[in-house]
Amino acid sequence: MLDPGGNTLSGGVGDTPGLFRAMIEARPEGPAVFAFFHDPGIVEAAHRAGAGGVLDVALGGRKTAIWGPPVETRAGVVRPTDRRFVNRGPMEANIVVELGRTAVLDVDGIAVIITERCRAPNDPAYFELHGIDLAATRLLCVKGKNHFRAAFEAQCAALIEVDAPGPACLDLGRLPFRHAPGLA
Repeated sequence: MLDPGGNTLSGGVGDTPGLFRAMIEARPEGPAVFAFFHDPGIVEAAHRAGAGGVLDVALGGRKTAIWGPPVETRAGVVRPTDRRFVNRGPMEANIVVELGRTAVLDVDGIAVIITERCRAPNDPAYFELHGIDLAATRLLCVKGKNHFRAAFEAQCAALIEVDAPGPACLDLGRLPFRHAPGLA
């Protein structure tokens, strides 16, 4: 599933909780991945706790709750990382992407990627960095849009765009504009 509302390459902030909240409520069967939340504070806490640690966290809604309140939950630290990766492409092939430190958390069986730097998950190498086996993943939800399609359309059974609340949502009429004519 693609969440354009949180897509950083379309004006999103990597912090919208709508799609993640829906995942938690749906309780997906089989391996599921959510990419991503930009939250340096949670990354710091995950690195301090280390693999196997447990954290009480508020995911999303950190920068603003206008797109929905944070999801308060308990998360297990699966894997802290501190690396960068090289895009395989086709978009931005051979470009080095620096995420800063990151962490993979487990929230109710969903692998959740948290990053220090706000970069869209548009390349298979992004998931490899985090130890995510995409071939074994049944449900992949990302803050992404068109760039994601270039690398993943052939690998996914279906790509479904979800118009979750966010600054880059599909229906711009949902944005809380106060001074834009014709959008009321």
